[in-house]
Amino acid sequence: AYAACPTGTTPGADMVEGKPVCTLKGSYLNARITLTPENAYVLDGDVRVGADNRDTSTLTLEPGTTVYATAGSYLVVMRGSKIFA
Repeated sequence: AYAACPTGTTPGADMVEGKPVCTLKGSYLNARITLTPENAYVLDGDVRVGADNRDTSTLTLEPGTTVYATAGSYLVVMRGSKIFA
């Protein structure tokens, strides 16, 4: 059985390296998101964690987690927010 995509991500139809794909897109405000190695993750466009010193969020990538990006996509962890990888 495959792991469900975490809250805040969108399940995709594709598989990468035998894992279901979950997409991150847009802004994550006042959120705690944990990405696990059971899924593959794709950044789609401008992905922001938190806002500048407000609406802080935390993004955690568990060991072995793989994150890909579509062309022109990027991840920004705003001031006051955190990433644990």
